[in-house]
Amino acid sequence: MISEIVRRLPVNLENEDSYLFSEALTHKYEEPSHSIFFNALWDCSRGSIIKSLKHKIFIHTALLLKRKKVKSVNSVIWATNEYSGNYFHWFNDVLPTLVYLRSVSVKLPLLIRRDIYDLHFVKSSLAILRWDCILFERQEILKFKQLIKPTLTAGEGNQNLKYFLQVRDSFLQHKKPLINGRRIFLKRKNINYRQLLPEEEVTALFRKKGFEIVEADNMSLQEQIQLFSNCTHFAAAHGAGLTNMIFMQKNSKVLEVRRDNDSHNNCYFAMANCLNFSYYYFLAKGASSTEISVQQDNFYVDLDSLEKLLTEFISEI
Repeated sequence: MISEIVRRLPVNLENEDSYLFSEALTHKYEEPSHSIFFNALWDCSRGSIIKSLKHKIFIHTALLLKRKKVKSVNSVIWATNEYSGNYFHWFNDVLPTLVYLRSVSVKLPLLIRRDIYDLHFVKSSLAILRWDCILFERQEILKFKQLIKPTLTAGEGNQNLKYFLQVRDSFLQHKKPLINGRRIFLKRKNINYRQLLPEEEVTALFRKKGFEIVEADNMSLQEQIQLFSNCTHFAAAHGAGLTNMIFMQKNSKVLEVRRDNDSHNNCYFAMANCLNFSYYYFLAKGASSTEISVQQDNFYVDLDSLEKLLTEFISEI
């Protein structure tokens, strides 16, 4: 079945910026499904069943040379890929697929690469969802009796309202209602890209406007849940840290600092819409004189323009 998402415009949208969001205002996607495979071999390095003769010869040679080894498993789920160790992709892609599978009574152990499982937010979130796992190494070949492979719930970078909100509720079900909302500016630490420049002046401006300056790099998942579940105004540069909006309460506000002319990276605009938050954006100039990706660039901020927007942003909800 094909479903369609229709999204609201950013609160502070300027007419000349409409092109940045035009392709993200609607999104059609197939409702999630899953494939079932029986009694076969699975190449963990490729995330696929070993079918073709060329693939079989390659694996056979690797086994003979002891570059790979076989691990036998019974019934399992494969729901990860090379991006699953990223904070955004874990919460946006993997966890909603698990919630979908649970809704259709599929509750098998999740196959997950050991280095991904060892990430604190992965291990902690699976514990909260009470989902069993079977760990594997990249070089292993899995001999399985049954393997379930789900699709994404709404396509890459998008959210299926039904399953995404169930993920959110799983983490917030024990939280108390807000008394006083907090304003959070998430600052990037020990990373040389997507810094907001001039760094000290930008930080001082957010502090002047009543924001707490937070560096979440060394925070546990439980600490992040506790912090952002008491946050009503959340600002950050484009990046996986914005995923923490999933823990915020209803009727909150999100401000994303984006590089100008970037009409491709709208995943956090989409996420804020899914959560029914008021989404604001601020455009900053790329710091590099060369053509590099948004992910690798730093952003120069016009302080007067940012202060004007923050004044609007922190007004009553």
